[in-house]
Amino acid sequence: MANDPQEIIELADKYRDKINDLHAQLKQSNSKRDVTQAKYKSIESKISAVNATISDLQVEADKLKKRQSDLNAQKTKNQQTRSMKKADLQKQIDELKNSQTQTRKDIFTLKEELNKSEANVLKWFGMPQRIKPLNFAKNEQVVLSLDSFLPSNVDFLIMLIKKLLDQGLKKVGLYTGYFDINISGEIDELAKQNNLDRKRIEIINPLYHVQHTGQSTSQPVTLPEENIKSSHWNKDRTLQTLTLGNDASKLQVRYTKGAKQRIVDISYFTGDSITKHSFYNEMGILAANAFYTKDGIIEREEYYRQNGLTTLVVNYETGKQTRLEVFDGSGILVNTFDSPLELSSWWLKYNFATANLLVIGIESQDMLKLIKESHINMIPFISADAIAADDFEEKLALLPGRRFIVDDFHTGATLVKRIHSDFSMMTIDEANLPIQIAVPNM
Repeated sequence: MANDPQEIIELADKYRDKINDLHAQLKQSNSKRDVTQAKYKSIESKISAVNATISDLQVEADKLKKRQSDLNAQKTKNQQTRSMKKADLQKQIDELKNSQTQTRKDIFTLKEELNKSEANVLKWFGMPQRIKPLNFAKNEQVVLSLDSFLPSNVDFLIMLIKKLLDQGLKKVGLYTGYFDINISGEIDELAKQNNLDRKRIEIINPLYHVQHTGQSTSQPVTLPEENIKSSHWNKDRTLQTLTLGNDASKLQVRYTKGAKQRIVDISYFTGDSITKHSFYNEMGILAANAFYTKDGIIEREEYYRQNGLTTLVVNYETGKQTRLEVFDGSGILVNTFDSPLELSSWWLKYNFATANLLVIGIESQDMLKLIKESHINMIPFISADAIAADDFEEKLALLPGRRFIVDDFHTGATLVKRIHSDFSMMTIDEANLPIQIAVPNM
């Protein structure tokens, strides 16, 4: 050990420098340690994040694995179901093929039986077609065309009304295209004379329809007694001739028969020429006026609603109808026509119920044209005269459907020979039908 102070000082300086170096190294080591620890913590954080991601991915992988397992199970189940369905379908196909084969055999057998039956029917009745009785659905109303039955077939008209009502129809309609002011009274009289239930008979007519729509606000006709100069009656007191105070005008007033008389119509004369003719309905209300020229030729007819407004004007030239004008409920002109047939066609198109069946005679080409243009369901009425006409086959070919009404047994028998397909028929007068037909031995 040195004893020299100088050496001791030098040695102390040497140790001091070494200690300083060690302190510097320690400080440097501590700094490196801090950096290393920071890196370690960063790496630890990243490892934790990676582990978390790995955990999430593992969870998702487990879900996918389960989903794959479920899909494989469903696939296996679907394959099993398809196999079962395929087997069932194949079984059904085989059964249907067998059924089809048997059905073909049955059809062949039935055709043979049908041919045999048709041969027997032809041998029995002398006709191959089937003729069924004419029946009507509950919602159908039968409407008879008066123009087809009157005047020559009035007896068949009455019998047909009774027949239809006896079959259970609630009502029977009667249609006419004519402008008849007194049609209601005429139908009343027809029902009374032939013991028909008037409540079950409905009038279907363009003029009657518009004249009986709405409330009546007009007053029944009365005669101006204070202006009557003279009055004369016929024997049954249904026609009264009046001279008015100016001696230039004369009236002829026609009344109904019976105790409760009402005015039917009044004719106005100047000299010997008629100038105006007024018609009154069953309530005594003015229904129409006809106006004449000085020469007594009709030039215009005016028809009125129950409230007095004009509903129809018919114009004439030299006594012939030239133009018909239709007015609505407010008195506004809404349409014009060149003929009554055009007006009837228009009215039927918009006012004739679709469930109605119009029974018309096939003799009238105008009526057949009207029905075709109006798209109305019809049943032809065939009389002995109609079926004997030269153009019957031509008209028959134009008729839609296969439902007919004939006047009697003879016409029906002739119709059977003229039609070579199945149809339905009603015979009005069955007086000549056989009482009983025996069942043939097949």
